[in-house]
Amino acid sequence: MRYQDFKLVEAPGDEEPAQKMANVNVASDTYDDKEVSDLQQQVADRVMRVDDTSVLHRVESILRKGGITRVSTKYFKQDSDAEKFVNRLATMIIELEIPTNDKVAFLKEFATKNCIKPEALFDNSGTPQSMDTWFEGSQTARTMFKAMINDPGLIGKNAGEAGPGELAIACFHRKVTAGTDPKASYDLKYGGDLVEVKTSAGGKGGGRWTAMNDYPLDTYIRSSESRIDPKKCPKSVSMFRSTRQSAKTLPNIVDVLSDPQYLKVEEGAQPTPLMIQEQKQIFKRLLQYAYPNADDNLINNAANSYPDHTTRTIAPVAYASYKAKQDFTSMLLMRASGDNITTLHFEDLSIAVDKFKLGALYLNGQQRGMSMQATLV
Repeated sequence: MRYQDFKLVEAPGDEEPAQKMANVNVASDTYDDKEVSDLQQQVADRVMRVDDTSVLHRVESILRKGGITRVSTKYFKQDSDAEKFVNRLATMIIELEIPTNDKVAFLKEFATKNCIKPEALFDNSGTPQSMDTWFEGSQTARTMFKAMINDPGLIGKNAGEAGPGELAIACFHRKVTAGTDPKASYDLKYGGDLVEVKTSAGGKGGGRWTAMNDYPLDTYIRSSESRIDPKKCPKSVSMFRSTRQSAKTLPNIVDVLSDPQYLKVEEGAQPTPLMIQEQKQIFKRLLQYAYPNADDNLINNAANSYPDHTTRTIAPVAYASYKAKQDFTSMLLMRASGDNITTLHFEDLSIAVDKFKLGALYLNGQQRGMSMQATLV
């Protein structure tokens, strides 16, 4: 039996079902003793037939809601990040389907103990770590942490544009703070380390390394230096060659630069294919448009890999430009899938890039086309 099978009045719109169930006029301001007695007996009878302990724990939480809320408010205020979201956290505690005693024990634990080991979480090893290596809280603390990762009240516009997992981490250690202030350039701060967090949760891919220009090919063909005819340029061009059947119909940048049909030509003249060195120069210009904050050496190295460039050769440029733009010192990737939570922390991309999957890039025609998506494998 589920919780909603026996609730009486929990929200507007429930009045009619409740009235039919108990034969009580819920719109009335007064009830006679018999109505109240009958209602109490029917609720008690239903509860006695419930054999799902999680449902019973929820009933207990509702009956003790006021007390749990007061205790939650007191203990969550012990952390500066949790204090900002105390109402949402208190609601989450009430909704946990565990005994009330376990909830109170967790709240006391939260107020007196740091459950995260930051030196293990922010280890700069470039090696994937399981939650067991950096979390040392009780089972209830683990349950609460996992629930907080992708909770709607703790991410996005409801939480200063915090991403998934950021507040969960910050709330479980007093010296780790979340950058929920719009002026903050970091997601998490621990000492002098300004950490950018990218989390894949709920079956979704990881966060993106935002490009300065997601449509560099459009910018290039509008410039005076363009060798490509804007009227002939495909509306969507991928960065990489693909072996997937579904992607073969979409031209890639090598197709475009090596095929004279896309080039500007004077009337009556025959198009001449671009030499490979000129193709590389155009490719370099596209990288400069997309990732202007990257070091010239990185861009040159990536350009020289054309036409055999891959996500691995472009990633250092995308990462460096994004890092300079956001002004963080390290990155933490997190993957939350059910009970399995894995993290990877690094400053230097080269020690970690083999541990995660990099998404496709598009030079035009696709939303966030050049913003590389990184997902921990």
